[in-house]
Amino acid sequence: MPQLHDPFGVIAKERQLARDLVDAVRASDVERFADALEALDYDDDAFTRAMRDMAKLPRPSTEFQSYCFDLWLRHGDHLRDLTKGTNVLAVGLRVLLPPYTGPALMIYRGDSWINRCRRTYGPSWTSSIEVARHFASDTSMVTCAGGSVLLETLAPADAIVCAPGEIDDRYGEREIVVEPRRLGKVKVVERFEQRSIDA
Repeated sequence: MPQLHDPFGVIAKERQLARDLVDAVRASDVERFADALEALDYDDDAFTRAMRDMAKLPRPSTEFQSYCFDLWLRHGDHLRDLTKGTNVLAVGLRVLLPPYTGPALMIYRGDSWINRCRRTYGPSWTSSIEVARHFASDTSMVTCAGGSVLLETLAPADAIVCAPGEIDDRYGEREIVVEPRRLGKVKVVERFEQRSIDA
């Protein structure tokens, strides 16, 4: 296999950052994990690599999962922004978060029309149609090109990674984290016309 030309050590650094994060998960070491996350310093390539590699790991301790659960509740938006590809994030979260063990669930999501057309749904859904409607109609989502949509799907149990809203619903969002590629048919329940930011 040909060696990649990496004169500034960018690829080597990215690999090491990812390895540090994965090793912390393997050891269920919260302190090392926190240090490794801080060292990433917005390196989305390294974080994406780490999440991909985490899919091969056994689950860490329940204490470690509790730490990651709290981290997800407080900084989930930031972690989503760090990851290139929602399915990569979801498979990593399957290792990090407390597992879902219940039945199939009807879930909802407020999303942009563009994401609907591309079928590029994120991992965060909700078991509340009212919450999803709020995200579709009363947030910046509705200012996206083509407006926004309220989506609905029956998520099979094996598509559900974790059900934060059933463990700690501190933000009232009844969040359900899924692996989007495992979802079946996703239906548009409502569509909202694009509005300007000032409207």
